[in-house]
Amino acid sequence: ISSIFIIFLALALAGCKTDVPPEKEITQDDLVGEWEIFYAERNGRITKSLEKGKFVFGADNLVSSNLFNRPNSLNFTYNKGTISIEGDPNMTSLNIDRLQNDTLVISSKMKVFNMVFHLKKK
Repeated sequence: ISSIFIIFLALALAGCKTDVPPEKEITQDDLVGEWEIFYAERNGRITKSLEKGKFVFGADNLVSSNLFNRPNSLNFTYNKGTISIEGDPNMTSLNIDRLQNDTLVISSKMKVFNMVFHLKKK
């Protein structure tokens, strides 16, 4: 009888609906601001050489970064999880892997390296 009760209880719990809120769609407005790298990976290994890196996304579709080859701001567009950057041959696009509260995780190909940047909003 106890086995039947346990099976019945397991089936009843399995049938319960859980309300999982849908993920919020990321918009360009969510990117606006200054983001500092607090953790970076190069080809799957931690790299400390980018600890002072940052990205600054403006509402005017301009982005600046101390990782770019040029000191001036560059044009960017955002479309469905991809940030496309015009004018820097080493970093033409950034893929948004996760955006949660004040933490942004983006990945990109820089030269021959697969990069993952973990950023905090300032």
